[in-house]
This record gives sequence, C-alpha cells and structure tokens, in this order.
Amino acid sequence: MSWCTRTLPSFFLVRSIPQDPGGFRRDFRGLALRTHPSDGPPGRLLAICLAAASGFWGLTVLRHALRQSNSFDLGLFDQWVWLISRGLALVSSQSADLPLLNDHGAWLLYGLAPLDALLPTVQWLLAL
Repeated sequence: MSWCTRTLPSFFLVRSIPQDPGGFRRDFRGLALRTHPSDGPPGRLLAICLAAASGFWGLTVLRHALRQSNSFDLGLFDQWVWLISRGLALVSSQSADLPLLNDHGAWLLYGLAPLDALLPTVQWLLAL
C-alpha cells in the first residue's frame, strides 16, 4: 500500500471505473453510478422541493392575511412593480429619494411586471 492510499481520503483517488454488463458503471466500492447526466434530479426530490416552496408561500400568505407583513417595504415594492408594468417613471410616492435600481435585487421586479399587468396582486411579491 502506497503513502497516497494510506493518507488521502478515497474521493481523492483516481481509479478506473469498470462497466458491468448491466450498463452501470461502478465505483471502487462496487456502488452503481449514474452515467447519463440527462437523467436529472429524481422526481421525488422535485416533488419535495415544490411542496416545501408551496408550504412556505402558504405561510407567507397567511402571515400577510393576519396583517403581520411589513407594510412599508411591501407597499414600496408593489408600487414599483405597478409602475414598471404601466411603463411609468420609477419614482415612488413613498420615498422619492430612493430610486428603484439602487436597491439590490430590484431588477427582479422587471420579471414580475408582466404578471402584475395580467393580475395585479401583492401575492406575486409574496411568492418571491
């Protein structure tokens, strides 16, 4: 056994990966590896992520319905989305000295503007 195999963890070692007759490649421990990058994440993982995102969005909507959301920030961003969707000047009536693009990440509001033009509701902002 060489010095390298005694001191380094196994994931640093480069070994050939043989292919068995079933089409699976196996690592040095005999575990099957994915060979096609187009397989993507498993469906169960996507379902868990969607369920978690929907659950958190539902809790946010409930918090807003119970009047526990921050009204100044929400009103400011809602007005900016409304102004963008109408093609108006990006000057807020709440804070004229605070331009839209000075706020970090506010460029994401341009993606919400078409949705707000179809259905003007603050729920689009709560989904972010």
